[in-house]
Amino acid sequence: MILAMPWLSLNDSDEATYVEVYAQIIQQSEGPMFIHWLGPMFLPSLAGYFPGDSFSRIMGLDPAKVRGCKLSLLDAVLERRLRARLAERDQIMLTGDDFHFGELMEGDPDHTTTIDGRDAVVGDLSHGLLGVFDGIAAPASLALRTLAAGKLDDYRRIMRACEHYGRTVFEPPTQHYKVGLAFTAWLNGLQTNPMLPNHLESARDVAHLCRVVHAANDCGALINSTIATERLTRWARGLATDK
Repeated sequence: MILAMPWLSLNDSDEATYVEVYAQIIQQSEGPMFIHWLGPMFLPSLAGYFPGDSFSRIMGLDPAKVRGCKLSLLDAVLERRLRARLAERDQIMLTGDDFHFGELMEGDPDHTTTIDGRDAVVGDLSHGLLGVFDGIAAPASLALRTLAAGKLDDYRRIMRACEHYGRTVFEPPTQHYKVGLAFTAWLNGLQTNPMLPNHLESARDVAHLCRVVHAANDCGALINSTIATERLTRWARGLATDK
C-alpha cells in the first residue's frame, strides 16, 4: 500500500509533480501494490490531494503492478465512478468509506483477476478494507455470510445498522474516530480501559460516547452483554462521581 504523502499537498504540488513522484515509487517497487487516497476529514493536511487528473494518470501508469486503490473519502458517488474506470484495467477498489460500506460492497461481479496468486472479483462493487470493522466484526461477518448465501435482504438489514454505527463513530471531527472504536473494544472486554495514547479519548464528549453505545447495541456489536453492562455501569458511576 502506497500511503498518501502530506508533503505533496502541503507544498501545493501540481498534477505533474504527483505523477512524477508516484511513477518513481512504482518503478522502484515490486508489485502488487495499492494506492491509498485518504481524505482531509481523516488528515486535514491532505486537503487538495491528487489535483487535476493526477489520480487517474497514476492508476494507469502500470496496472499490472498497481492492482487497485483504497479510497477513504466518504464519497460513495465518486467511489462508484472511479471503480468503474479501474475495472476497465482489471484493477479493484478497496473501500475505506466508513459511512456507505454496506451498499458499496454489494454489487455485481463481472469477472475475476489474479492478485498475488489469489482470485479477486472485478465489477460493480468494492472490496472492504475498513477501520470501522474493528468495532463491528461480529455483525459484519454475519452480514457477509448472508450475502454469500444469497440472502440480500438480511445483508442489507444488518449492514444498515452497521453503517449507522460507522456514521456515529466517524462523525465530525472524523479524525477522532478511534475514540469510539476504543470505547467499543473496552465494552467488549478486549482492552482493560477505553483510553488512547496521549489521552486522545478526551477529544470526544460523553454525548458522543452514548450515541456510540446505542449504535453498537443496535447493530449487534456488543458481543458480551454481561461485560458491557458492568463496564457501562461503572463508567456512569464514575461520571456521577466526577460531578
